[in-house]
Amino acid sequence: MKYILSVSFFALCLSGCNPARRIYIKNNSGHDAQITLMINEDSVLNSPFFMNNSKKVKYELKSGKPYNSVHLSLGMGGWTNRELQNITDDLDSLIIQSNNGEIKLGTEEIKGFLASRRKGNKIHLFINE
Repeated sequence: MKYILSVSFFALCLSGCNPARRIYIKNNSGHDAQITLMINEDSVLNSPFFMNNSKKVKYELKSGKPYNSVHLSLGMGGWTNRELQNITDDLDSLIIQSNNGEIKLGTEEIKGFLASRRKGNKIHLFINE
């Protein structure tokens, strides 16, 4: 029994602990906002953003807690350039709608937008006034 516990503990230590890749979206504007992800037609069934039978995923962020944030988990590991490219290849566009207007980012713009906001295994997106 002691041998089995020792081997199990050693195997657990060697296996490593990869944190989840996450995107945190928070609305700090004081007004309602929306984030819409348009998934490429070719990637709809394989994308980590795919949650239903639609190529459009919309998150409505209210002005107050607890409905002003969204936390997405998109696999294990860090946000390497390769992982960012894989995610952006799945997306056709990212649309941010707030009281200040609408921002629409295409596939090439999304990668730079997300890359500038990454820290290790997290990407933080804040909607401000």
